[in-house]
Order: sequence, then structure tokens, then C-alpha cells
Amino acid sequence: MERDSSGNTWHRFRRYATWMRRLLLEESDDRWMEVDVFDHLLAGTTSGVAFPALRSLTCHLTKTNQPFIPHFLSPHLTSLTIHVPRFLYNTPKELLPDPIPILRALPTSCLQKLSIDNETDRLEDEITSTIQRYGHSLRVLSVPLGEAAIHHLVGLKNLQVWENVCSPPPSSLSISATFPPLRTLTLKKNAYGWIPWLAQRERGISNAHGGPVEHVG
Repeated sequence: MERDSSGNTWHRFRRYATWMRRLLLEESDDRWMEVDVFDHLLAGTTSGVAFPALRSLTCHLTKTNQPFIPHFLSPHLTSLTIHVPRFLYNTPKELLPDPIPILRALPTSCLQKLSIDNETDRLEDEITSTIQRYGHSLRVLSVPLGEAAIHHLVGLKNLQVWENVCSPPPSSLSISATFPPLRTLTLKKNAYGWIPWLAQRERGISNAHGGPVEHVG
């Protein structure tokens, strides 16, 4: 974006940015991901956030846009979807975009949906740490999880959708543990152990209360 003759182009754009609620970043947007562009976007701000009212961010992560994503993480963000490109097994690490700095900067107080399209286990520890920072605002989750994160997640009372579950329930997870009122549970092949766990849980709770189970998840 270039200044017009009146010098107001960036002023108008920054004003528009304060209204934005949803944003999609695709690979084609890399052409304007430059430091001087963000210097203009962030001029006069104290928070370092380009779109302070943003509610929903969908990002196709690249090496180019990765350093700039924290500038889109509004404190009002309720939905974040990150698509991480799939590379061959022997791709050098320095060519891979790294979502870890984004997860560490992610405000979690308002977030209701988190989806990370990534099938590798290299993010498991960081995702676990992120999930453990969540309160009960989380409603939709689609990420690979470690055992510690699962213990935290089953206590989230508003979680309704849990997708792409990649592992069975931890052996230390009691069938009497609290469990969210799920409407959707999507299991991958290695996670089918949840089926007998949930069936055993339902039988145990039904027997204990002498009646049908209304919310077993």
C-alpha cells in the first residue's frame, strides 16, 4: 500500500483495521508481509496488535508470515485455526515454519476454538502447555494432545467438539473422572480405545445412580 497525495491512506487503513473481526491469511498474502508494512500498521499502537478487535484468525502458516502472526493475536480472539504445511520427512528443520512462538503468545482467556492442522508429534509438549492454560471458555478443539493435556481437557465443562483425537485414554484416567458434555468426538485409528472406555464409564455411572446417563460425553 502506498500513500496517496493527501497522506491519509495508512490512517484510513488503520481505522478500518480497528473494526475487523475475521481474517484469513493465505500463502498468497506473503507478498505484503514485510517489516515496513507492519511498521505502518502498528504506528501509534501500544499493544503491538494490528487488528485489536479481531475475533477469528485462520492462517496458512509459512516461513514468511510466521514472524508477523503475533501481531494478529488480539486479546479478544475467540477462534484460531493454523494450517501447518506438510513436508517430506527429510525436509531440513530450518525450512519448516514453526508455530511454537505463536502458541506461546496466544491469549487464552477468551479463546473458544483452537485447531492446528498438523500430524507430527514435535508440537505435543507445547500444545500440552497451551491447553493447560485454558479455562472453561474452550468449546472446539482439534489438536494432537499429550497425556497431561488430556487430564486437563476432560475437566473443561464447556467443551462440545473434540476432533482428530490421536491416542487412547491414558491408563491413569479414571472412568469416574469428570468429562465434558461433548456433542462431537472424532477418533483416529490409534484412538479407538476411547470407545470401550466411554462404554465402561457409562455402565459404571448408570449402575452407581440406578438410572440412565444424560451427559457422558
